[in-house]
Amino acid sequence: MDHNMQSYLAFGDDEETLNLGAKAISDHLKAQSVTLEFALDEGGGKIESGAAFGAPDISIAHVDLMEKGYADLELSVRSIGGHSSRPYGGTSLEHLACAIADITHRPFPVRLSPVMMGAFETLAPYITAEPLKTLVQDVEANADAIAAYCLRDRTLFPFVTTTIAPTIIRGSSKACNVMPQDMQAVINFRLADGDTAESVMAHCREAVQDPTVEIRYLQANDPSATARCDVPAVHDRGGHGRPPL
Repeated sequence: MDHNMQSYLAFGDDEETLNLGAKAISDHLKAQSVTLEFALDEGGGKIESGAAFGAPDISIAHVDLMEKGYADLELSVRSIGGHSSRPYGGTSLEHLACAIADITHRPFPVRLSPVMMGAFETLAPYITAEPLKTLVQDVEANADAIAAYCLRDRTLFPFVTTTIAPTIIRGSSKACNVMPQDMQAVINFRLADGDTAESVMAHCREAVQDPTVEIRYLQANDPSATARCDVPAVHDRGGHGRPPL
């Protein structure tokens, strides 16, 4: 047993608002030259059926080696409003709705990240459901087909692409015969490995066909670095330097 081992308890209070606490904690630990073996938080840790991965006969627990990026993108349209009998040029709601549709109708690339490749390679001996049973015999060669399979599955699709979720719309009219004035919408993105806040913004700017729609981030961060899995924190629990089952 390593008698020099230390545990750090870290508390952030703004995950659902400014989301700056975790970065401040990370910066502080880095300034103190602290390197953590692993982190335990509210994410993952559940023991659940492996059915979603084509392995219904086993139970699995996730070891999370990276975290997707996060972005809140605000779309804004300015309008003086007016009576609905004179909707020349379209209403602000119309322009906003079309911009939302432009983005949601242009999905991000689908890919099997190195982390997901490792997960399927680890689970391969236990996968009994087709088509995954055949595909995981050579995960690297069949990466595109596995990613396409994951995209069609409600549980697995977030693992293979950047997700797009319109969540907020503000400023609509209070009367059916009155056009709305300035309106805003927010689309939430969870950035997959391979995408960045910069590339997502470029993707959305290219997708939106209406030049009157203003686009900006409320907040955004890139995906995290990927942690190694050939370390005692993982190896001792899962064996063979692979995530545990």
